[in-house]
Amino acid sequence: MAVQLDGVGSAVTPQARIPAAGRIADDYGIGRVWFEHAVDQQKDARHAIREFSDRPTDFKLADAALELRELALKAGQKVSVCVKAADLCDLGQGPTSPAASDGCST
Repeated sequence: MAVQLDGVGSAVTPQARIPAAGRIADDYGIGRVWFEHAVDQQKDARHAIREFSDRPTDFKLADAALELRELALKAGQKVSVCVKAADLCDLGQGPTSPAASDGCST
């Protein structure tokens, strides 16, 4: 998984749009892709980017963005954002959902 949050610095406005771009690949196939975000160390929340029924092994992430205005942030709050994906592994303990180390920002 090679995903990055495009054009985002360490400070954003509560109305910011956080775009993500990159490539996600998995030998077992990709089941779903989502933004995971938390405000001020609260419990993580998810915002779906895409779910797949055709088991692609490669997906180019483009035109995906998290709209911070939907989170009703107030000035001074801290938000962390990651892009995550789940594969379709059906061996052992089932699907895995690693975060892209370059797809996270706080």
